[in-house]
Parts: sequence; structure tokens; C-alpha cells
Amino acid sequence: MSRIHSISTPTCFPIGKVGERLPRIYPRESYLAKLRPFYDSDIIKVITGIRRCGKSCLLLTVMDELRTRGVQEESIVYLNLDKRSLRHVKTADDLDAEIERRMPESGMRYLFIDEVQNVEGFEPVVNGWREEGDVSIFLTGSNSYLLSGELVTKLTGRYIEFEMFTLDFGEWLDMRDFLGAEPHASRREDLEEYLTFGGFPKALELADGDAKQAYVRDVIAQIIEKDIKRRVKIRNMDVFERVLTYVVNNFGAPINSANIAEHFNNVERLPLRRETVARYLSIMESAKIICKCRRFDMKSRRSLGSQEKYYLSDIGIYRLTLPEALDTQELEALAASLQADEIVVAELAPGDIGVHGLVDQVGGLVVQLHDHQLPDGRQPAETEV
Repeated sequence: MSRIHSISTPTCFPIGKVGERLPRIYPRESYLAKLRPFYDSDIIKVITGIRRCGKSCLLLTVMDELRTRGVQEESIVYLNLDKRSLRHVKTADDLDAEIERRMPESGMRYLFIDEVQNVEGFEPVVNGWREEGDVSIFLTGSNSYLLSGELVTKLTGRYIEFEMFTLDFGEWLDMRDFLGAEPHASRREDLEEYLTFGGFPKALELADGDAKQAYVRDVIAQIIEKDIKRRVKIRNMDVFERVLTYVVNNFGAPINSANIAEHFNNVERLPLRRETVARYLSIMESAKIICKCRRFDMKSRRSLGSQEKYYLSDIGIYRLTLPEALDTQELEALAASLQADEIVVAELAPGDIGVHGLVDQVGGLVVQLHDHQLPDGRQPAETEV
């Protein structure tokens, strides 16, 4: 997958210079509602999610809401570390100097750092500014390594993570209207397009199907290059990509590292240890390409450790591994079945809902509401979908 020629991939919406009024940005209200109570808090807000899911646009929306509340422009400091003008910011000292240069000396200040994981050792800098007081800090990152270092060990209880996903179907429909796209003849056509190209916000701006698919391919290529190759030592990248393709092709099916290794050893005649597969799966999860759905035993009401299901961070990734032509009814039926399972997960994942695979060879899902109790104090029961 990584051998894909890059296309031009500007941010989801044009970004003006500091002080300019920005074009309207589609508001991801479900995420904004979770962030608003923390706008003025000294708790560090960490927004994670797959690349191009809309994290930067979410920050810009928060910044615009702060301006609407009367916050002065000079009190808002925004650093997008993926931008060419900030490519020189590689060390903690570089980052601190850039913040110092922009930060006013007094008053309530708001610091936004996009793709903060680009700077090695950023944690002490972020913590230092938090300790200074009157600074509300927002960070974004495209992989789980952001939360695996000093940020966790030194800032326990001082940060909160908001995991962001690509557009669910409801958001996709809403954003399509927001952009003024020509309506489809039926809701079925809407659903077919969503299942084909997924929910990456930028893809909605592209009218041509080939361009949409090329864009999603480029996103995955960037993930492999920036979030995997540059951060993790993988001895044989070709084998990793073959395992990735296998996992993508089998999303929603009960699998584990042992039976994946067995497939490669016995079917593809490729020697592969279970421990290696387990590490590959962990890397894919950390890069936000896939998410794990654990099996759930309804009788004991607890998760089981084997035969997990893995779902894609965006359904559009699935089509990248399919044949060019989908002519047979059998293949289309399989795709529809798997995608229906995936779309349920896509709808539930952004909320306070846990999704579990159902045991006893049943291909359904069980959902469980987290952190919500019934009036008498009991936890709500699971629901099969």
C-alpha cells in the first residue's frame, strides 16, 4: 500500500493567516460538545485519531468559537507542525522557542499544537506551559505513540483524551448539505457512496470517484510512511503490508494473531511467527488504521481474550484492497454484509458506547453504554444489533 504515488492533499479547508477570518468550517458538533466544558480548563486536551479525520478543522472550529466569545486574536496561539513553515521545529527547545515568540505575557491564553508528535520530547514543554498557569492547551496527534511516553507518566490526571473518527453517516449527510453538494436521487445512493469512499471529510469535496479513491490511498500511504516507517522498526515491510492487507480484507471477522500466522504459514507459505503478527496488529492499532472489538460472553458478562474482531478506522480503506471490478453477486453480497457491520461500529464508536463481538459463532455485535446508570443505580443491559 505504501507504494502509492502521492496526490495533492491540502487541508480539509483553506487556512488563513493569523488574524484573518477563516472560511466557514463544518462543525463536528458531537466532538465540540465534549470539548466545550474544558475550553478554559488547565487540563490538557489531547485529540487523537487517524490522519485526515478532521482534527485540524476541529481545532480551528474551537478557535473560532473562542473569538466569538470575545477572546482576542493575540491570545490564541496556533502551531500546525505539519506545515512547511514549521518543519524546522524538531526538538523540544525549538518548540518552546516558537511558543515563547507567539505567547502574550499575561491574561488567559489558548495554545493549540497540531501534530505535536512531530517533536521528540515535547512533553516537558507542554507541561511547563501548563504549570505557568492561565494557559489552556489543546494537542492533536495521529497515532497512539502520543500517549505512550512522558505525557502519560508525568501528566496522569492532568490531561484528557478525545478520540476522533472520520465522518459517520449522519455527519456525512450533514456535511454534504453544508458544502452544497447536488442531492442524490435517493438515500440508497447516499449510502452506497458512503460505503464506497468512506467518511474522510476531504473526500466529500472531490466530485470524481477516482479522485476520492486516490485521496484515500494517499492518506493510507502517509500513515504508513509517517506513523509507521518513521516511528517503528519493521524488518520486512513487505510482509507487514501483506498482513495489513489480510486484516483489511477480513475486517469484522473473528481473527487473532495465531490464526493469521497459521494462514500465512500454511496457505501463503510465508514463515511468520504469532508474536510477529501480534506486534503488527498492535502497530496498526497505534497508527489508528484499525480498532479492536473484543469478544463478549453474555453469560459471564465479560470480555474474552481470543478471536477478537478488528474494524477499520474508515470504511473507505476496504475498497483499496478489492479487485477493480466487483461483478459477481457473491462478492457484492459479502462486501455489503461486512460493510453493514462496519457502519454500525462507525456510528457507535464516537459516543459513550463500547462495542463488543458476540460469542458462540454469532456474527453480530453487542453494545454497552459506558458511564451511564439507570435511576436505581443499575448499569444498563447490553443490546444486540
